[in-house]
Amino acid sequence: MWTIPIIFIYLPYVKISELKAEFTRTNWKIALLAFFNVAGYALQLKAFSMAEATKVIPIIQTSSMFTVLLGIILLKEKDHMLRKIIAGILAVTGVYFLM
Repeated sequence: MWTIPIIFIYLPYVKISELKAEFTRTNWKIALLAFFNVAGYALQLKAFSMAEATKVIPIIQTSSMFTVLLGIILLKEKDHMLRKIIAGILAVTGVYFLM
């Protein structure tokens, strides 16, 4: 699930030097985000085994939003921060109303 998409990401051709520079700049942070991604997927499967899909799916759909917000914090992304925060608040509000 996580290795095949690398082919499509790499297709536009990213230089190895750019990958190395990015890895040295954010090495442990990207590894931490990758760990959260795998842990989130495992917890998603566990949630489906414990509850019905109508309760689990709205919460799962917010996982991308939480990933973006965590990326903002860990990677110190400042572009369009207000928009991202507003989108996060709207997503959480929407999930609340769906429950």
